[in-house]
Amino acid sequence: DKSTVLYNVIDASEVNRKAAEDSGEYVYDIVYVGRLTSQKNPQRLVKVLAGVAQKCPTIKAAIIGTGELEAETIKAIAEHHATEFIDMLGYSTNPYGVMKQAKVLIMTSRWEGLPMCALEAMALGVPIVSTPTDGLKEIVEDDKTGYLSDDDAVLVDSCCRILREPDRYLRLRTNTLKKATELLNIESFKTSIRAVYDHCFS
Repeated sequence: DKSTVLYNVIDASEVNRKAAEDSGEYVYDIVYVGRLTSQKNPQRLVKVLAGVAQKCPTIKAAIIGTGELEAETIKAIAEHHATEFIDMLGYSTNPYGVMKQAKVLIMTSRWEGLPMCALEAMALGVPIVSTPTDGLKEIVEDDKTGYLSDDDAVLVDSCCRILREPDRYLRLRTNTLKKATELLNIESFKTSIRAVYDHCFS
């Protein structure tokens, strides 16, 4: 009773507003959004995307972000002969238009808290396929809002099932939006913080 966990929260309406500001039409089925660092394991990300392309040859994927492993990521894309279906888009102040039009947010992190990009994806109704890091285990429900696995083959298969099966995608999208409504309640977050302060200083 001496500790309270307050999960990250974002303004879902603001994320959707920014997505609506982007009038572009994108062809990306799968997106990654984040830093290209050892924590995020971008080399594994490229390997998984290459596996998806073997099973779903028409896919297009986008990597949004920069970092100290950018050169290694580009090298991995070349080594996996993936330049035709993986685009490196670099840093973006508004990645939400690209995210909203995708069917999957993919993550292959070695560890995570509760990443903002995952919450943003949920606010946009984008299912998540990821390694089972701490924070993501709190928000991704298997076969409801996405899929978690530490097995590359399972990650590949999960992406392909979402891309190949429209009914599955729509079900996951609906569940993801519902889960986002539950999680991203700013007023509830404020109430929780007030309760902590009231308890500490009462």
